[in-house]
Amino acid sequence: MTGCTQITNLNLRNNQLSTSEADEILAALDSLGRDRDSIPSWTELYVDISDGGNQQPSQAGYQSALSLSRKGWTVVATGWTMLPTFPIETGEVRIDFTTIGDSTTMRCDFVVPATAVWHWADGTITEAVSGTSVTKGGLGEGAHQNYLTISNGAALARFGSGSAGYGHLVSINGLQNCPELDIIYAYLESSLTSIGDVCATKVNEYHLMNTQLSRTEMDRVFANAVSTGVNNGIIWGNNSGTSASDENKSTLRSRGWTIY
Repeated sequence: MTGCTQITNLNLRNNQLSTSEADEILAALDSLGRDRDSIPSWTELYVDISDGGNQQPSQAGYQSALSLSRKGWTVVATGWTMLPTFPIETGEVRIDFTTIGDSTTMRCDFVVPATAVWHWADGTITEAVSGTSVTKGGLGEGAHQNYLTISNGAALARFGSGSAGYGHLVSINGLQNCPELDIIYAYLESSLTSIGDVCATKVNEYHLMNTQLSRTEMDRVFANAVSTGVNNGIIWGNNSGTSASDENKSTLRSRGWTIY
């Protein structure tokens, strides 16, 4: 497939693809760049790697399928089918986040072009560039109220610290207005107590290990994950919630989720 930039229909149904091979095929198709805007209106973007001896793609393959679906592809894999999705225009969204201490390192990723700005507690601003971490220092001691504005909330795919433990996050609020959000990254954010409501998003990766989220806050995470209807996600958390989450966790596992 290397260099085959004209592929629009690939049928590998009923073969013997391993999980890694399924992942590689989806990643290759995604990298080739074919999308709805680059083909005639009557052409279908379609890939089938299901059934027979074909193994289900991993989380990495699922992420490639998500990217393909946003480009107009239908992806059929063993265990699931993903139809084309196109981010809607939601207008400007504000995401508030509290940090603690003198500095913070944050990052946001977009699935479609958008304009975004980090607004810091000291009144300064920094342009937000998709996939690029930004470090803000000189905030001083104590807690600080910051926020991100993004011109189209549906453009946001990832939100959180730029690297493990360096966001110094305490709370996040406003992500429910970002329907295409895939990843919340708060790994090793040892002061984090709340991520807010995300039941209207498509989050499939919750990086919440070694935070201060309470058991009841984790209950809300599991409930939100169920509400999204997303399959094959993953939750890393520092606790498993209360017994109130048992049914939700069972539902998630039946949908292919991995819960740590």
